[in-house]
Amino acid sequence: MNIFDLNLVKTCVSIKDKDTLLKVMVDDLHSAGYVDDKEGYYNAVKEREDVLSTGIGHGIAIPHGRHSSVTELKSAVYILKEDLEYEALDNNPVRIIFMLAVPAVCTSEYMKVLGYISKTLHDEDNRNLFLESENPGAIFDFLKRMQDEI
Repeated sequence: MNIFDLNLVKTCVSIKDKDTLLKVMVDDLHSAGYVDDKEGYYNAVKEREDVLSTGIGHGIAIPHGRHSSVTELKSAVYILKEDLEYEALDNNPVRIIFMLAVPAVCTSEYMKVLGYISKTLHDEDNRNLFLESENPGAIFDFLKRMQDEI
């Protein structure tokens, strides 16, 4: 299982609002070939977000959606240049975003990935590695090591 793709790891991203962020990340997953129906997948992400914000605290958000047009479990990872208001559970802005594209048939596997990302990024040193690196390759190397532990 390869959840991460170097082409979907972006640093120093400038985006001013949550909706634009979600649309751009969905577009990237679609362009990379992991989502066939970007509108359908975007709606799944928005529906999930409407239930409860995926801003989990500590400047981290993990938006995700399950949809039949997702070809395989993948994550786009963005590190924002500036804080973004996200309606996070701790009411703080976010800068680290993992968007998970989840196939409709995927159940426990993606919950395990979600939990592991959350656990890993609740460690301040790990968050700082993301926030301080402008090199997508260095972040991708960390993500590959993290994935090996999932």
